[in-house]
Order: sequence, then C-alpha cells, then structure tokens
Amino acid sequence: MLTDSHCHLDFTCFDRMQGDLISTCLASGISHFINPAVQFYNWHKVIALLLKLLSASACFFMRRDQDVEIKYCLSSRS
Repeated sequence: MLTDSHCHLDFTCFDRMQGDLISTCLASGISHFINPAVQFYNWHKVIALLLKLLSASACFFMRRDQDVEIKYCLSSRS
C-alpha cells in the first residue's frame, strides 16, 4: 500500500480531473490519501472528498500568526 502523504485534491484546479486523478493513483498502487485542509472556507470540500474515498485522512487546521493548531483529524478507514 502506498500513501500520498500530502495532497490537496480539494483544490479547485483538480475539480474537473479529480476522478481521473484518483483512478490513476489507485491503478498505480496509491491507495491512501492524506489531504490537509488549508482554509476554513473549503473544509466542506475536504469532508466530501473524505466520504467519497475508501481510504483517506484529512486534517483541519486554523492558523494564527506563526502558531498552528490542529482542530480535527478524520479518517475514512480506521
């Protein structure tokens, strides 16, 4: 099992190709995705992606100056 340990499949630039990109990754042996959410306004897209994939994790951050607080970490598979 290979893991993409830092992807942003929720970014708008991937909207049209997201399904094909995920299929290509799965065919290449990448079977788990870790998608950190970078902006509060798109957390809903990260959650939707998490629900769509069989094996994915997401972390949701809130940035304050130089400090980073982890608010939530979710996984579609335990």
